[in-house]
Amino acid sequence: MEDWRLCGDWRLYLQLLTGQTGRVAYIPEALNTHRRHADGVTAKLDATAHLREIERLHDVATNLLALNDTARQAQAAYRARLSSQFTRTGKKALKPVARRKKV
Repeated sequence: MEDWRLCGDWRLYLQLLTGQTGRVAYIPEALNTHRRHADGVTAKLDATAHLREIERLHDVATNLLALNDTARQAQAAYRARLSSQFTRTGKKALKPVARRKKV
């Protein structure tokens, strides 16, 4: 897990969930607050490394979950959107953002 800079938590979730019997549900609303700041890993990691790590995670998910073509196409579209965002900002990493959600 040491070589995962941004997606290590997602990698761990996938490993835990695929080793268990049960079901996973998707809730399409933010249930936590995520903050990015200039000194954080997300801000310091360049866009290419960021996208590479997301692609690695997508590969793990594809293998663990035997994802179909539709899911793999959705993964590729997500990576393309991120790449476009990185290019538009002209920066090496995502802009810092802060979101708050009442829970």
